[in-house]
Amino acid sequence: MADEMNNPLYISWQMTSEKEAIIAELKEKSNAIKNDLPVLLSKYDLRRRWAMSNRQSLYNYTRRKDFPKPIYHFSNGKTPVYLETDIQIF
Repeated sequence: MADEMNNPLYISWQMTSEKEAIIAELKEKSNAIKNDLPVLLSKYDLRRRWAMSNRQSLYNYTRRKDFPKPIYHFSNGKTPVYLETDIQIF
């Protein structure tokens, strides 16, 4: 922790070219990481993607045996999310 405090970002709050370079590098790295993350879709996203007006239509699709399985459930298992790549393949 003490070494981190010697970083130019912590020493002074005045913006310098060195700090701007560090911040730009951090932004570039974070954007690269964000671009590598998989896209997750909720049931709402699927309805919008397929222009479905009611939940029953989507329910019928998700009950099909060949429909991709959700990769995770939020809200105690009530909200499934799907990988966008799985949905594109389907």
